[in-house]
Amino acid sequence: MSDHLDSTNKIICVKMDAKIVDELNERSNSMYLSVSNYCQRVLQEWINSQEKLNLSED
Repeated sequence: MSDHLDSTNKIICVKMDAKIVDELNERSNSMYLSVSNYCQRVLQEWINSQEKLNLSED
């Protein structure tokens, strides 16, 4: 790992549909945030809410 990276941070990669990526780009741009920062904020808000995520197969 590079010396300039904070050892408390981890990098994750998520493969997703291009339409979702476009939506994330639009939303993050509207808030003047990077996609990474936007996703981090959204996920943190969800985790803080302590709501369960209901997944189903379609």
